[in-house]
Amino acid sequence: MLAAMTPALSPADEPRRKRNSLGTPITRAQTLFLSLLKHIIELGWPEGLPLGSEQDLMKIHGSSRTTVRGAIHLLEHHSIVRVQRGTGGSVIVARPDLNATMQGVGVYLEYAGIAPRDILATRRALELAVLHLAMERLDQEGEQRLRDQVQAEAQLDGSAGADALLRFHFLLAELCGDPALRLFDGIVLQLADAHSTFHRRSRPERDRVVARIKAYHREIACAIIARDKDQARGHMTEYIAGIRTWLE
Repeated sequence: MLAAMTPALSPADEPRRKRNSLGTPITRAQTLFLSLLKHIIELGWPEGLPLGSEQDLMKIHGSSRTTVRGAIHLLEHHSIVRVQRGTGGSVIVARPDLNATMQGVGVYLEYAGIAPRDILATRRALELAVLHLAMERLDQEGEQRLRDQVQAEAQLDGSAGADALLRFHFLLAELCGDPALRLFDGIVLQLADAHSTFHRRSRPERDRVVARIKAYHREIACAIIARDKDQARGHMTEYIAGIRTWLE
């Protein structure tokens, strides 16, 4: 799986030695990239930890400057490390940017021609999975965060932006405690917003829609806190079905 992250380079780069899981040839720089990534994962992804300078990595791995620089470039590209420049500079373990990752996958799905029906079906499946896990893993702090979110939405009207209207769903994805579900649900939420006609509708229409959204969020939150799976699932299913008329 890790090897599939390495893009194919041109013949002018370095001699090709191996192939990744997709059958694409990879270079020495890509091989070192995978080795460094595996090392970071085994360490528990210690954000802020210096891995050493370019010179240090050349000595440790017995690699050329070209190979090390290529590996560092790949690590930076994936937001795995950041490079501290200047005298005594070092390659430092970073925290990957979740929003950038979601945006990147979203761009690919747009390129692949994802349709509104696909977005709607995928969102339904993911949001119901998120709902199920969030309810199972909900604690008192999570309950309070749901109450606070519903309360924060009380003043929203048709002028609200996408961030404000989607915050409830991003919170559920966070509360479910599954990083993969949180990532994929976030991607679909962003795609749904990108394909929504909400902000092109009249203000009275938007006011009515926001009022319904707030009501559904309250009902879903109450059902989750009450651990009423049938009610929570029913409200979420109705909510997502209602989005169909707003997607293009």
